[in-house]
Amino acid sequence: MAHPRQRLARFRTAVVIAAVLFAVWQVLDPAFAIPQTRVPMWGALVLTVLTVGAELWVLRMPRYGSVTLSDSTLYASMVLYSPQITLGLVLTSKMVRFLRERLERAVRAGFILYSVSQSVLSFGLASCLYSRLATPGVVLSLRNLVCLVLAVCTVFGVQALVISLHQWLYQRAIGRWTTRINWQRLRLAFLAQAPLGLLLAIGFALKPAAVLLLVGPLAITCSSLKRYTDTLREAREVIENLAQAVEKRDPHTTGHSLRVAEYAEDIAREMGLSEKMVARVATAGRLHDLGKISVGDDILLKIDQLTGEEYEAIKRYPAVGAEVASKLSLSREEAEYIRYHHEWFDGNGYPSGLKGSEIPLGARILAVAEAFDSMTTPRSYRPAFSQEEAWVRLEAGKGLQFDPNVVNALYVAWLKGCRLAEGSRPSLRLVGATR
Repeated sequence: MAHPRQRLARFRTAVVIAAVLFAVWQVLDPAFAIPQTRVPMWGALVLTVLTVGAELWVLRMPRYGSVTLSDSTLYASMVLYSPQITLGLVLTSKMVRFLRERLERAVRAGFILYSVSQSVLSFGLASCLYSRLATPGVVLSLRNLVCLVLAVCTVFGVQALVISLHQWLYQRAIGRWTTRINWQRLRLAFLAQAPLGLLLAIGFALKPAAVLLLVGPLAITCSSLKRYTDTLREAREVIENLAQAVEKRDPHTTGHSLRVAEYAEDIAREMGLSEKMVARVATAGRLHDLGKISVGDDILLKIDQLTGEEYEAIKRYPAVGAEVASKLSLSREEAEYIRYHHEWFDGNGYPSGLKGSEIPLGARILAVAEAFDSMTTPRSYRPAFSQEEAWVRLEAGKGLQFDPNVVNALYVAWLKGCRLAEGSRPSLRLVGATR
């Protein structure tokens, strides 16, 4: 039986071969050489310039990831020109993207080829669909709007299918299929990228030179969005640095938040939660101890048993962390996970004494992830427990301190991680968790 890495390599190769064959078919098929409108061909050069400029102007948006406006120029090309022109713009856009990314970080040639192939298949099939179904010579009509909607769905659907199959081949070895599809991208395509592409196409059809009038307003809009998203990113970096500063006060907790985030992320996936929820739980895990910045070293690093007053100070830190996080670009859900991650399933936790399903699911996941890491790493007041003893304590806490379903998900994910031998990356990073 082939190793999971070999199956992945074969799948990527198959995607590349399929993209090459599809591109050759597009180039050779005379039916696809007919332009959709009578817009001059020099308009394609203008679209190429706009595509290059869009790829060099990256917006890093929360929930969407890195976004450019190059998809809009591809949709415009789809409406105006033949699929061959659109295919050329796809190749231009992706090569500019990866040349830019190579300047920022190391990107393997194989990964570039695989990613370009995804775009060729998705936008190429969408362009073929549009050229077959849309009314030629018309930019704006009800039929062509429906065709554009189908084209957007085709782009997203093909990319989602490739991503899902890739993820399934990787996770088949551990017995679960989870996807990493960013559904927010489809929303962005419908609300911004496709409408802007249609606007560009209308401008080219009416008077190509008029499109240049859109460049200034678009540049100003993109610049404002970039400043806004950069501010959000910097705010998140500030709170993550604050969380790391809290950890450094106690050498025994170094790396604790990162491990909790990783455990919580994989527990959430094992429970079948959406990738949006997984990302929120992981972010809250990285910042769950942020509120300890309000606790003095005399309490935080104390070896002896805490007094009642000192324990009350400890009980206040989750609420403090949630308040700080909510002011600095985190969502309400992430702040709630931080606020309630010390609540007990039976209602005996803090700060609010919530019980059972009253506690947000993300907070229940964090509670189990933090407990496991805390038990399996040494503290100033005790040595680390073995993993076996940690499991015994988690089992004993089912229905009392911990949500039984979350504990079960942790255990199943851990077992699956243990079965991934022979060099594969575990689903849950619990093996060797002790420092």
